[in-house]
Amino acid sequence: MPDDTANTKNLEILPPPRQDNYGSSRFNALRHGLTSQYLILPGEDENAYNTLLEALVAEQKPQGPTEEHYVEELAGAIWLKARLRRVERAGFIRSHNETSGKGALAYVDVERENEEQADVETARTTTQEALRTLDEKSSSAYSRSLSALDEGIRASWDARLSKKATDHEKGTISYRADSNSLKQFLETEALPFYDRRLREFERRSQVREQAFGAALPPYRLQQLARQEVHLDRMRDKALVMLLELQNRRRAAGPMIMSPAKTSKKPRQRK
Repeated sequence: MPDDTANTKNLEILPPPRQDNYGSSRFNALRHGLTSQYLILPGEDENAYNTLLEALVAEQKPQGPTEEHYVEELAGAIWLKARLRRVERAGFIRSHNETSGKGALAYVDVERENEEQADVETARTTTQEALRTLDEKSSSAYSRSLSALDEGIRASWDARLSKKATDHEKGTISYRADSNSLKQFLETEALPFYDRRLREFERRSQVREQAFGAALPPYRLQQLARQEVHLDRMRDKALVMLLELQNRRRAAGPMIMSPAKTSKKPRQRK
């Protein structure tokens, strides 16, 4: 029969889990789990996955194996979707190269192209400003307009002025170093040149988009779309379940252990 001394504690409240360094300790346990071992493919950056997992552990602060499982599920869904993006990009480039030879458009330096387009737009704007200056009819209008022009246009203007009368082809205009000639040059040659360049940039972008659009067949795009939907559902399910578990835990509060029922030791008759 149990002794009365075993029932000295009538009520025991379990202490809450320790919070000091919780994120780092749980991260160390999760990073060596089965999920990370089989999720990361050869050649992928394991440190990048660990950084993602560490951020999710710090954000969600999972408590217990069930919450940890859903944090891993959430990290896996995000990681797999990033991989899908890389696969999609590689598929576009490979298919484009197969269908269009070297695939030059796929490797256009878009950043440099954008910079060139911005330079053309700026030069066109300064040309329009120079034309407004020439309309002022002041004595300094010619020099001020010329100094405001793009370097390339100024060089072209100087080259036109340096031509002798016999050098001009039939039907071309002979310019003089004055406001009227400069205005005519800017309106008939400089601005149309910039407009042609800007149309070329616009067409190049459209051609590149069409080339990429034709790179992958529709059935491949459908497969990628289905995989993306699956990963989105996987991510959303893990997040919903994790939040539900956390809300239940917070609502329940600390666990309270009921005192064990004991029977009194019968008295022995003398």
